[in-house]
Amino acid sequence: MSDDGIGEKEPGTRRIAVLGEMLELGDTAAQAHRDIGQETGRLGVDIVIAVGDVLAKQLALGAADAGVDTPSWARITMPPSHYETVIQVR
Repeated sequence: MSDDGIGEKEPGTRRIAVLGEMLELGDTAAQAHRDIGQETGRLGVDIVIAVGDVLAKQLALGAADAGVDTPSWARITMPPSHYETVIQVR
């Protein structure tokens, strides 16, 4: 196992990360999301799917900065009344 905690990548496989926004980060949120996106490149992630609104876009931009090929950004918004349902589905 590698020291990044996610193990060695098997030949012929791809690493895929699906990441969502972390709305509780406050003033540092935009930079924190971009930093996490950049970390995906360091970890050897091949595909990043960032789900959310403006902060998710920062995840995707950070991943692109780190060399992840064509990260995807899915802009999904919902009213706060639906958050509980999403949390239960996880």
